[in-house]
Amino acid sequence: TAGAHLGVLKLKDLQQGQELSGVVTSIASNGCFVNVSAERLGFVPSRRLGFRHIDYLDNCVKHGERVTVRVSEVSAAKLLLTMDSSLDAFQGVPETLWLPGFVRDSAAYGVFVAVVPPGGARTREGLVHASQMPDLSIPLIPGQEVRVRIIAVSAVTGLSLSMLQCGDASPPPDRTPRHKLDEFVPGQELAGVVTSVVPYGCFVDVGAVKNGLLHASRLGLRPIDRHELAIKPGENVSVRVVRSGEGMLSLARESALSEFQNVPGGEWLQGFVTGFVDNGCLVAAVPPGGGR
Repeated sequence: TAGAHLGVLKLKDLQQGQELSGVVTSIASNGCFVNVSAERLGFVPSRRLGFRHIDYLDNCVKHGERVTVRVSEVSAAKLLLTMDSSLDAFQGVPETLWLPGFVRDSAAYGVFVAVVPPGGARTREGLVHASQMPDLSIPLIPGQEVRVRIIAVSAVTGLSLSMLQCGDASPPPDRTPRHKLDEFVPGQELAGVVTSVVPYGCFVDVGAVKNGLLHASRLGLRPIDRHELAIKPGENVSVRVVRSGEGMLSLARESALSEFQNVPGGEWLQGFVTGFVDNGCLVAAVPPGGGR
């Protein structure tokens, strides 16, 4: 970026969302620098270039190319830009219209999808909440192509997306629901069958409209055990409900608190450290007589 001729636009005068015209001055492995005639060069991260995952960065932008960008973040120390589609491109899109996209990242509460607006070429990232996913037992991976619908457009929260049919609150056709999620209560004991094993745990069919997540930390295994070896798809398991609602059903296979009732205060139990917090450490304890 050395030697680039900078302009007179003051960073303090720039506003988030402001549209600017600039020239690509250099391309890095994680994005490109753009001269928008400001006090410093702006940087467009690769994920904000608005291209599909199959595109290579050096094939998408060229040195010296004139581009249109928008300000995504500005301070005295940095100027971050974006070239992805603006929210305006998604305003008025019917909820019934399916749009192409691909998974960018996943979180405990859903997945982030880069979606292409109608008639557009550049993408915009939005969130598909877990409650808007057809089957949580089928993991989505970055780069996977999906179809989504626009259910809300907000200047604050961005794009809210759905992978469910419009107005369809039913589960996928290959599932036979027996109970709604709000029918389950914390502590309830259930019998289920493992449907799939994922890096962070496994999914269990307990007869609900969606499979429940049995997180690896709730499997009740010793630290030397690998959960993907200790539990298999098709295995019958006994679980307890940890939390239900908001499109999620969290399960546990570790020992219930009742197994620790009436344990004398002076009795030592075996355990192992599972994590640290500001005020101490977390320990997985084995109840008297063994078990999880």
